[in-house]
Amino acid sequence: MKNLENNVSTNAKFIKFVLAFSFFFISATIYASELSEYNQTKKFTFEFKNVPIKDLIKHIEKESEYVFFYYADVFDDSKKTSIRVIDLPVDEILNKLFDGTSVSYEIKDRQILLKKKETAPASKSTTNQRQEINPRIGKR
Repeated sequence: MKNLENNVSTNAKFIKFVLAFSFFFISATIYASELSEYNQTKKFTFEFKNVPIKDLIKHIEKESEYVFFYYADVFDDSKKTSIRVIDLPVDEILNKLFDGTSVSYEIKDRQILLKKKETAPASKSTTNQRQEINPRIGKR
């Protein structure tokens, strides 16, 4: 009889665990789809003439749920720019804004990280590399 009671208790705990896990998984899936939907559906229309990039960033933050993160040395804050945007998503705005500059970006959910573009490391000169040669096998 005690074996049966322990079995029922263990099964009940397992069922509670499965239900809790299922609820968490479904909630996370719904939340993730809402985030990607926001990135695809949020469009901007505005025009700025001769304003600092920082002002454009503040405008996008004010008119949306996006938050920008960047270090002060990522772009020249004294540089002014002009831009006209009609019904564009944020990634296309950023492409337009930072085209031809050393600034790149990453969008994760509603957070936008501005950073300097990574440069490819220079390849090592082959004259500095030491190679051993075995006369029977060739280069190793």
